[in-house]
Amino acid sequence: MVRLHVRPYGSLDDFEAMRRVLVAGRRASPHSGYIHIGDLNWWLFYLLRTYDLSEITFLWEDSGANVVGWSLLTPDLGAFDVFVRPEARDSATVEQILAWTEARLLEQVPNSAQLANMWAFGDDDLWRACLERCGYGRDRATGSLYLRHALDALETPSLPDGFQIAHVTDSLVEARASAHRGAFGSLRMTTESYAQLRQAPDYRPELDVITLAPDGEVASYVMGWYDEENRVAEFEPVGAAPLYQRRGLGRVVMLEALRRVRALGAREAIVYAEIDNPASQALFRSAGFTLLNRIDTYRKRLDDRA
Repeated sequence: MVRLHVRPYGSLDDFEAMRRVLVAGRRASPHSGYIHIGDLNWWLFYLLRTYDLSEITFLWEDSGANVVGWSLLTPDLGAFDVFVRPEARDSATVEQILAWTEARLLEQVPNSAQLANMWAFGDDDLWRACLERCGYGRDRATGSLYLRHALDALETPSLPDGFQIAHVTDSLVEARASAHRGAFGSLRMTTESYAQLRQAPDYRPELDVITLAPDGEVASYVMGWYDEENRVAEFEPVGAAPLYQRRGLGRVVMLEALRRVRALGAREAIVYAEIDNPASQALFRSAGFTLLNRIDTYRKRLDDRA
């Protein structure tokens, strides 16, 4: 086992180091074991933006100060994430990082009834076995489907009269945030938080695709993220404002986004769909995505500890 040193997140240089772990991981294992770089941007610049990143994000280095992996805590959910470079995924290294991460999370949520890891791919036997050895069990009631599009035979999107395809510009930030709040019933997506998300290192305005209604309101949207080195795109999130749901406009933006990422050189695209959300599954399948893997949540009940 390699001797590792852990330190807190400090700057965008550390973001890039975390990103490199994911790029290397996807190169070695294209559809298992690793999130997309878009997820990292989404987490640090949106979902977890109210946290002090130095208190929840940690980088693991070897004796040469090379980043081997990273830990990320989500205290509000009692959850954690751990990702390490492919060559460091031996059980001893991973268990060392997992044990430290779990202990650090317990310091921040001492009264939590359980801990959770939400990114166990269906065919990632190494990580699943590690979690199970450490007292975690699969939560069969939750999880996501991992779907892939090969970017072949792309359909040209067809718009209703008066609607148009565009991408988000500065003047549309407030309207885009409002459409997201309406689609998901979430107050988290404020104009301010959306503007901050647009500062994420891998954000591309041309992949922040929207449809505009005849009155100029944002009707539907999808945000694309592109891993140029692995030539794979991800779409997160996708939705439609309440007035424009069930009119095929979510599919329209998906088809347009697929065309745009292929033009950038992408060879494939991925999305996640929660297992209890048949509407999103139907949308993605209608745009040409097919099931490739599954992502499960593993939980550890703390009252089971000796």
